[in-house]
Amino acid sequence: MFLVIGLGSMGKRRVRDLSALSGQRVIGFDPRPDRRSEAEAKFGIETFDSVERALQLGPRALIISTPPDQHMPYAHLAADLGLPFFTEASVTKDGVPELIAKLQEKPGLVAAPSCTMRFHPAVAVLSKLVNDKTAGESCFFMYHSGQYLPDWHPHEDYRTFYVSRKETGGCREIVPFEWVWLTSLFGPIRGGFSLKRKVTTLETDIDDVYQMVMEFADGTSGQVTVDVVSRKATRAFSLLGEQGTIQWNFSDSAVEVYDGTRRTTRRIPVLSGDRPFQYEDMYVSEMRAFLEAIEGGKPFPHNYEQDLALLEMMEQFERGKIS
Repeated sequence: MFLVIGLGSMGKRRVRDLSALSGQRVIGFDPRPDRRSEAEAKFGIETFDSVERALQLGPRALIISTPPDQHMPYAHLAADLGLPFFTEASVTKDGVPELIAKLQEKPGLVAAPSCTMRFHPAVAVLSKLVNDKTAGESCFFMYHSGQYLPDWHPHEDYRTFYVSRKETGGCREIVPFEWVWLTSLFGPIRGGFSLKRKVTTLETDIDDVYQMVMEFADGTSGQVTVDVVSRKATRAFSLLGEQGTIQWNFSDSAVEVYDGTRRTTRRIPVLSGDRPFQYEDMYVSEMRAFLEAIEGGKPFPHNYEQDLALLEMMEQFERGKIS
């Protein structure tokens, strides 16, 4: 049995995927009665208005899908109880160093911070191309990730959503979300500089454009823009070198490789198994990896030490310079 804490958009996704993957009972906790009722109606699960009552049923693991500034109390609770746990994407580092210290005393406990984009099959394609130096020995890239903030959850008022608050703003959430997979390609961030500001008239107290120029451990440099302004949702990546150009757009079904010597272009399909990738696939794969880690399979591919390093790097970025 699994306990999903938080039954908002991501919590409902985790309930759906866990139910399909594990074949085991899933229960949920949320303080909001409307979210409990919706989860019960959609998925037929039992829900609770008290996490203590839910824990009395003896779940084998916790999936923490609360707003990001509420992750750590439940993560610490799980660690104290010796229960494996998963948290959604991190935005704030409050409580993370203390959690790492606690986990060091429990080395066998599975503790998994989300790294959703690591499970996108296009990232695996890009990783092989980077390792094979398909574009050349020395490269640079440009990457843009953007979506208009009110379009994130069109069913609710963006002003009441945590992405409109300074501490947990939309760009602050997406920057480490994207860095997780970019650093898997090029290694840790070594330095750079940055600019952030607000350009919209949205009723928020957040900066809605983050622009970064950075260098990675393997020598690759990159220009990354993350915004919550773009009316057309986009994730677009280009890697350029003397041997060629590699391009990927999240909305495309292939990674495009231009060979500068032959002057030819080939398209590498982005597949989930033997079929074209679908958006939900990476979330399913992420939950599958968590379940496999619990069962003693290969370790989850991201940890809280790496998460903390990215969050600390983001704080440096927000001061204007990464060093």
